Amino acid sequence: MRVVLDVSTSLAWTRPPVGIVRTERAFAAFLLEQAGIEAVFCCLDRDGGRYLEVPSDVVRTCLGTGYGGDGRPELPASSPAEATTGVGARHPRSPPRRRLRGAVDSTVQRGIARLPSGMQADAALLAQSGTLFLKSLYWLARSMWREARPRGRRGARAVTSPQGRRELRLGAEDVYVSMGLDWEYNDLAALYRLRRQHGFRTILYCYDLIPVRFPHLMSFDARQPFSRYFVDLAHAADHVVAISRATLEDYREFLLEVGAPVPHASVIHLGTDIAGRERGRGDPPRAELARTPFVLCVGTIEARKNHELLYKIWDRLVATYGERVPVLVLVGMLGWGVQDLLVRVRLNRRVADRIVILDTVPDEALLWLYEHCIFTVYPSLVEGWGLPVVESLALGKPCVASNAPALLEATRGLVPTLDPLDFPAWLGQIERYAFDREVREAAARRLRDYRPESWRDHGEAMLSLIHEMTGTHLCASCI
Repeated sequence: MRVVLDVSTSLAWTRPPVGIVRTERAFAAFLLEQAGIEAVFCCLDRDGGRYLEVPSDVVRTCLGTGYGGDGRPELPASSPAEATTGVGARHPRSPPRRRLRGAVDSTVQRGIARLPSGMQADAALLAQSGTLFLKSLYWLARSMWREARPRGRRGARAVTSPQGRRELRLGAEDVYVSMGLDWEYNDLAALYRLRRQHGFRTILYCYDLIPVRFPHLMSFDARQPFSRYFVDLAHAADHVVAISRATLEDYREFLLEVGAPVPHASVIHLGTDIAGRERGRGDPPRAELARTPFVLCVGTIEARKNHELLYKIWDRLVATYGERVPVLVLVGMLGWGVQDLLVRVRLNRRVADRIVILDTVPDEALLWLYEHCIFTVYPSLVEGWGLPVVESLALGKPCVASNAPALLEATRGLVPTLDPLDFPAWLGQIERYAFDREVREAAARRLRDYRPESWRDHGEAMLSLIHEMTGTHLCASCI
């Protein structure tokens, strides 16, 4: 029996790795460490409607020089941006598209630097808005093209990719696993046909149903394509893994509503080993953060994460307490629906120097921020799991979190969980944590016994699931 992991997402990804990309790479690294388990890696040939073999050394190169203690690939990099990009580190030289993008970015930055200081902030915001607009047009055009183009030819001969990868022959003894961005980098219809033809078993992942349950929190109306995707997932999977009980309940409810089959499913939480990383090695991403108390919020800066609430709270706190208010540090890529918010943060003199936004932060600097913040906040409107909250608790840092169902599951009742729309409740709780050290220390003591699942726990749970499906004994090797 072989465990076949689809790494299409990891091979294609060229941006800072999000949680789904980290999950795929963490399980790939786990499989590479196992002795006595035949692990095979593949990627999709979309035009041919089949899967191609990916050599293990290619996967190792994709992961980087090592497997980080928190499940994040340790990548050789010369800059913070490269350190968190992942796939780009596979190539001695960046792909032409990335080189062009880098050259354009450098030219824009040089142009902004030549402007009078009073105009630079507005120019930077305008450039950022233009970039987001062009990205939106690109992804819209790409989605429309994929919907319009015909599927690959059926029954075509075995193909070889430009990199020399051959078709992967999947057999009845194989278990195919995909935990990547399957709506973008996989073809579940092709997977379903191959599974029916060759009889192998499939395990697919469901992270959340936000596109169909909360379409107003997306950058576009994604209900139709994602509804189709979730139905295809039910047909193509022998077993679906949800990353939280909340996600699993949402998925089953959705399938019953649309009359789709409900496959076997279970919950396996995402892992993190951030608490096991060596402390004290990183430097602050900004020197001034080493000299001032700050509160940390980690996550993509977009409408769904509810940074608007934090802005209003800090505006109120500074109006009341002035410079006694800790700095708010927001760490995350800039997403959609926050341009007006960014303008207000910059123009509001009360908060302009009390809210710091960090777009790209390498792992060691992020660990430094977790270690040195006085507490964290996470007011997200909806989540599939909530890894930043888990990381905060794993490091013993108190957190004020949303009461979204997945976050209630992740926090285990150890921290305050509040309605993300209840401004007075959030204001009061943050005010207590910000100005009462004894309250914070008592909250930190409650976290002493908190032990999140590690990436090893995640990998062993996956092997246990495969064992249950196949009746084959699999165990993780001792390392």
